[in-house]
Amino acid sequence: MSIVLKRTIEVRCFHVIGEVGFAQPRAELRAVAQLAASRAGQLSARELCEHLLGSKPDAVGLRLLSVCEQMGLIAWDLKPRGGESLARLTEEGRRVAEGGDVFVPERGAWTIWVAKDPLIPLEASLLRIEPFQEPTAFDEIVRRDAPREKRATVDLPDWAQRVCRSQGRPGWGDGRAVAMLDIEAKGEPVLESKTQVELSLCAAPHQSSTLSLEGSVDGQRSELELPHAPAPGFEEVWRYCLGARAHDWDGERLAVRFESLDGTELSSFKSHIAFDRWSHPQHGAFGRVQVPHVPIRPATDIDASRWANWLLDHRVQSYVTKADFARRCEEVQETFTGYRLQLMTQEQLAVSLLGAAGVRPGRKYWHLQAPLDWSL
Repeated sequence: MSIVLKRTIEVRCFHVIGEVGFAQPRAELRAVAQLAASRAGQLSARELCEHLLGSKPDAVGLRLLSVCEQMGLIAWDLKPRGGESLARLTEEGRRVAEGGDVFVPERGAWTIWVAKDPLIPLEASLLRIEPFQEPTAFDEIVRRDAPREKRATVDLPDWAQRVCRSQGRPGWGDGRAVAMLDIEAKGEPVLESKTQVELSLCAAPHQSSTLSLEGSVDGQRSELELPHAPAPGFEEVWRYCLGARAHDWDGERLAVRFESLDGTELSSFKSHIAFDRWSHPQHGAFGRVQVPHVPIRPATDIDASRWANWLLDHRVQSYVTKADFARRCEEVQETFTGYRLQLMTQEQLAVSLLGAAGVRPGRKYWHLQAPLDWSL
């Protein structure tokens, strides 16, 4: 049994200006961060030269520390030790020292695609980022007869501004992690963007729920798993599926009425259930939901009795002796443990089949009645 919820998410596109950091290995800068981390988070240019640069002049170490400062890995201590300035490792520097890539900043104009959905975490909301190229003079001349599009910058929505201050790994791109370092709060909305992305939430008993994105962003298709997203667990998802019927679920099986079931469901003790809508006050709404293989149980003793007698009838495939019938009754009693069953006798079951068959008895009737006639 598993529940799969799907919905199309809101994706907005903007042209923005600012500084973006793209992840690069930069082993030489990581080595500096690791050396600083090994020395209680502080490092001088002289120490750097002695341990990493083969005793080169202090000026070389200062230049390398200056590069680290530009990347946000260190900050200069305001209280020099013995007149010598010390570089202090930042939180970003500690992340790099632990094996992370360095975010190398680039300033320019960018086109960004950002997602808005209560289930998508901030670090996954930046779906794609590309350098933005202003139209060339040639393009303007070619298009001079075309209707001019009115271009205007607006304040980015609050949720988009939060994305523009985050780090993530866009699922529609080259796979590199990106840090939005310093993006202006205004941008130009892009109204025409061939984008449609679907969010899928999969929940199953005794497993962690999973979230994924799939679709096209500006014509580029991709799929993205969201392993660290706070997805609601199975019990919560299932409870909101059931709504008013949540009390019918005992943690393992759903209580159902006998008359609502077909032969396949009665035989397998599983049902296929459809819900028109799934809605949650925090996680939003999804459309129609199909849940296959739902474990089911009788809602009442009467439902259990009808179900048990149906099984006794359904399992008649050959001649049934009194001993066989008694054993089958014990089996259905075990199947419906906890219910007060009213089981038909072999004679009653045979008569019920005779009535259903009309004037001419069927094969099942004789499979039950003949052993009684022969005292078997």
